[in-house]
Amino acid sequence: MLAGVLVGLGFLTKQLQAFLVLPGIAAVYLVAAPVSLGRRLRDGLIAVAAMVVSAGW
Repeated sequence: MLAGVLVGLGFLTKQLQAFLVLPGIAAVYLVAAPVSLGRRLRDGLIAVAAMVVSAGW
């Protein structure tokens, strides 16, 4: 969730350049996180929601 918030705040600073890191962050988390696939997907959706909220205020 913190990564999502930071990317959202980066969007406010540098516009779409902050989103260049998203595919890498998502791929590494989905492949390497030591939790179940359901938890990884849930955490990813929470991070996306946090990013939208922090970039949209």
